[in-house]
Amino acid sequence: MVLSELFFSAFVTFFVVIDPPGCAPIYAGLTKGASAQQARSMALRATFIATIILLIFALFGQQLLGALHIELNSFRIAGGLMLFFIAFDMVFEKRTQRREERAEKVAASPEQR
Repeated sequence: MVLSELFFSAFVTFFVVIDPPGCAPIYAGLTKGASAQQARSMALRATFIATIILLIFALFGQQLLGALHIELNSFRIAGGLMLFFIAFDMVFEKRTQRREERAEKVAASPEQR
């Protein structure tokens, strides 16, 4: 019973970190106009690179933080604060407002295109 709970917890964490629903539109945009073989190749290559990065940090992440003299709890607090600020911006639509202002600025100045 404990092993299945650990697996479920690890799977949910892994799913949240990878964020397939959030990555699908990016992948669709990048592979627009590509052949099926090219799209499959891009997907496999991205999966391989992401797997290597995750394995490196899973195996050596604590040593890296230790070498940088960063405690794990400090890292967790910083991550929580970042998520809080992002959520705060999203609630008050500041991110959307900044994005719209940038789009208007680009549309107004043709030399940046």
